[in-house]
Amino acid sequence: MKRARRSADLFNKSPAPAFTCGAEAEELSRHLRTLSEDAYRFRMNRAAILIEVAAQIVEMEGRAIEEAGDAG
Repeated sequence: MKRARRSADLFNKSPAPAFTCGAEAEELSRHLRTLSEDAYRFRMNRAAILIEVAAQIVEMEGRAIEEAGDAG
């Protein structure tokens, strides 16, 4: 099994460039990614994938909230 490096997703790619989604959403996403990496390291692959998806949803929601705030 390939080891994931810190600050990389499950496919060993660097995360997308930072965007301004609000400090809270960005911090939550970072915490989820760390948890995902830990789950992957403990061979909890399905859990790691679900946590990674949750991190992506947090980022998308944060982006949508920010865009709604810019439009309003």
